[in-house]
Amino acid sequence: MTVYKPIRSLANLAARNAVRLAEGEEVYTATSVNNGMKNVPAMLLEPIAVDRDNVEYTVISDGFQKRDDVFWAAVVKR
Repeated sequence: MTVYKPIRSLANLAARNAVRLAEGEEVYTATSVNNGMKNVPAMLLEPIAVDRDNVEYTVISDGFQKRDDVFWAAVVKR
């Protein structure tokens, strides 16, 4: 099992905020993450737990991984 955040959602959020910053607007966040030195403002997306039951509908259908690569790796690890 691993976790996944849809690439399109991450890219859209990053692009939208980059445009806001480039236009001199403030970007507001609801939370922060401590990086070991200070709290850094953050926008967190809900991760999706990925397992064999939903791997087709997450990382493969989003184009993040190829089906053959995912299932070839699963066969080799057995």
